[in-house]
Amino acid sequence: MTPMPSLRISSVAAAAGMLAILAGGAALRLADLPNRPMHCDEAVHGVKFGHLLEDGTYVYDPHEYHGPGLNYLTLPVARAAGARRVTEVTETHLRLVPAVFGMLLIGLPWLLRRELGTGPALGAALLTALSPAMVFFSRYYIQEMLLVAFSLLAVVAMWRWSRFLDAAGSMEPQQAGRARALRAVGWLVVLGAAIGLMHATKETCVLALAAMAVAGAVTLPGLWSNWKRPTVSVLFVVAVVGRTCTRGNIICRTCSSGPPAEAAIGRKA
Repeated sequence: MTPMPSLRISSVAAAAGMLAILAGGAALRLADLPNRPMHCDEAVHGVKFGHLLEDGTYVYDPHEYHGPGLNYLTLPVARAAGARRVTEVTETHLRLVPAVFGMLLIGLPWLLRRELGTGPALGAALLTALSPAMVFFSRYYIQEMLLVAFSLLAVVAMWRWSRFLDAAGSMEPQQAGRARALRAVGWLVVLGAAIGLMHATKETCVLALAAMAVAGAVTLPGLWSNWKRPTVSVLFVVAVVGRTCTRGNIICRTCSSGPPAEAAIGRKA
């Protein structure tokens, strides 16, 4: 992919700008997290998390709820704060999780600065940091911010891997090197993990995945024709890692024996 034209920005100035944007975005997302009453959607997920925290169980209800990603990613925050019961969990503990992923979303364009150009990448990060919608959902204990962050991470991983293919295509085989190949495989693992976590977070990820597939077909038209065997390997690695993230430890524990979903939340569906 040819980088877009952009203003010349020194690497030090660009890094300083990115850090300043991250700091500003963090301030908007972390300031006074408990000052708004819990929305009913947040409370529902809080109750589900309470069962996971106290009993170690999560009962998946496909008719009402999304995947377990949000709840399991909240566990380290609650345990680090010393919370062992749901009554010890605060709004800050819960909302810190989407806030962290909101900050991750701000930083991800930095990994595309070679493709977008440094100026546009900083601009994308700044707009994300200041966006009222992004700030709001980063302070809201629901799955949306996690899904968006995992989706962009998948896009970043795919582009970084495609850069390896472009570079390898212009090199002699002995020049490609094992380290470069390992980095490429690493991005494939990240891609598979991001897709698996998208699915473990919210079922509507299929819409984002469909959009990514169309975009990939348009922007990488030579990928299949020029790299048939590597592409098959990519699909296999991504499928295995994605399947592991979706059906592995998290989902297996989700599907463990427990009370029906209606009983688990104390009401009839």
